[in-house]
Amino acid sequence: MLDRSNDGDGDGDRLESNSPEIPLVEKLLLEKSIAPLVAVPQLEPPDRGATHDVFRTEVIYLIAKQVVKVVHQTGAECALFGSLACYLYGNIRPPNDIDLIVFPSSEAPFDAEKAKRDIAEMDPVNFRLESPRDPTATYRVLYFVVDEGMAPPHTFHKNKCKIDVLVPPLLHLPYLSAAEIKHRGELPVVPFPLLLLQKLQGWDDHRRMKEYYKFEKHVTDAVDVQCLLELEHVVSLRFARPWNSSALFSPKFMHLSRQRIRDFSHIYPESAAEWIRLGFTI
Repeated sequence: MLDRSNDGDGDGDRLESNSPEIPLVEKLLLEKSIAPLVAVPQLEPPDRGATHDVFRTEVIYLIAKQVVKVVHQTGAECALFGSLACYLYGNIRPPNDIDLIVFPSSEAPFDAEKAKRDIAEMDPVNFRLESPRDPTATYRVLYFVVDEGMAPPHTFHKNKCKIDVLVPPLLHLPYLSAAEIKHRGELPVVPFPLLLLQKLQGWDDHRRMKEYYKFEKHVTDAVDVQCLLELEHVVSLRFARPWNSSALFSPKFMHLSRQRIRDFSHIYPESAAEWIRLGFTI
């Protein structure tokens, strides 16, 4: 089951999308304005003289390094996606939390709940599982506990950073091998074309949400998509056009993506030219 807590950017609270009808509220808005089991190293706090957003982002970067290390210690591979991956590729918006895809190391039964339990059990000092707001939910929410040695109080909501963990094929995510995972600095990230179309899927999913706090995230998603389309990484995609890659995209996902691109270009016409350069029909 998906983690549907409303903290963070919301890449982990999306639909398994089969394109339900867009709620009326969006149409109205658009009219108005378009003791750990292993030794855990002490994490060095970032420069406290930085601005709040920069400081917070540096802390999130350190947390991401730690969760990646712990996942590797469990024997699995992983890659970042969502707002942190966008930021690492060059997006200007600072991330609010961490979205992580975990790829199991064997064919044994494995899901996001097991991945979160493995992380919390491997490093119980820094990570903990909590019940979500919905008392009927069977999933748990994974947090990194941010103590005062790492950041001043209230740098994060309730002094903890949420980590959304997903396992393929949820949200049409592919299984990536270690060779297919990219790196930005010291952190593993999904390939840029996958990140772009997954962020577009996030926009489409959020704009169809009935809960307003989830629905309103589609505006931020739209800004992220437009920023990604302006990054240097897009240039090579104009020639490579990897949209038929079965390693990254399923036929169903690409069918939905092409429709999303047409919808996005209709609502944000300034993006249409770049989508066309990338090989899509508007």
